[in-house]
Amino acid sequence: MSCSELLREFALEPSLLNNWADFRFYFDNFGIHRGRLISRFPRRWKRMVYDSLPNNIGDVERKRIEDRLSIIDEKMIKMNRDYDSNQSWLENAERSHTEVPFHAILAAENPNNNDFVLISSEVDERNELWRCDTGLSVPRTPEALSDVIRKLFQISREILFVDPHFGPEVRRYRATLKHFLECAFQTGNHFARIEFHFSEKSTFDFFDNECSKQLPQLIPIGLAVTFKRWRQITGRERLHARYILTEKGGLLFEGGLDAGRTGETVDVSILQTSLYQERWANYQTDTTVFDFVDEVTITGTREI
Repeated sequence: MSCSELLREFALEPSLLNNWADFRFYFDNFGIHRGRLISRFPRRWKRMVYDSLPNNIGDVERKRIEDRLSIIDEKMIKMNRDYDSNQSWLENAERSHTEVPFHAILAAENPNNNDFVLISSEVDERNELWRCDTGLSVPRTPEALSDVIRKLFQISREILFVDPHFGPEVRRYRATLKHFLECAFQTGNHFARIEFHFSEKSTFDFFDNECSKQLPQLIPIGLAVTFKRWRQITGRERLHARYILTEKGGLLFEGGLDAGRTGETVDVSILQTSLYQERWANYQTDTTVFDFVDEVTITGTREI
């Protein structure tokens, strides 16, 4: 596991969810707010869960599982791993782990005594493979800050960067922005929007000129980023905290989204659901929390 990883990919054996009690346990303990994501392994993982249900399962229990399966995508991550239908699920997972490691494999048994396989009966917050902290200290470098958001970008289609002190003229912000956008580009996702939200600190002409001069070469070809400026409404919330938000969830960066000096760190934590929803709403077009000032959209010219 990367030292900067907050969202962990778990391979979860489909047959572990073949009854309502176990299904509900895993459903409730996965999701961005928990720091755990279910690997869509294989692609037909949801179908395999359904197929594992016993014939004598009650109608009410089956319906509960079906209803949760229909909304479980929010808790999943797809990493395009190979799967051989001639092998068992566990054999496939063990092989895939040697190529691109999962955080852990959750399975009914562990016949090969692998230390990365966690037997379902041993799932417990005291177990290091299962326990997931939702906050950590990250080196304030572009590379480490990018690592911490990589899986969030992998499952997302909209990205909002929020840092009131950002400015296109500030080199330490450009350094991290370049890596953030490279990380987004490498997912291969088609992003519906990428935006950077910050406070108004200069004239529009200066802002527009600096964006046009400094930013195109940081943005990969195929991506466009809209830079939005806001000002505080008297008596209302001020732009202060720093976030990276997507339509799936968000992270709080206590010290900012810019690079720091050698040896500096920044505390990063996963936003819990209610706070995430509030902050996501704060930076939408129809927000009444801040006063919108202006925006500039920059199309990338950087080849990767």
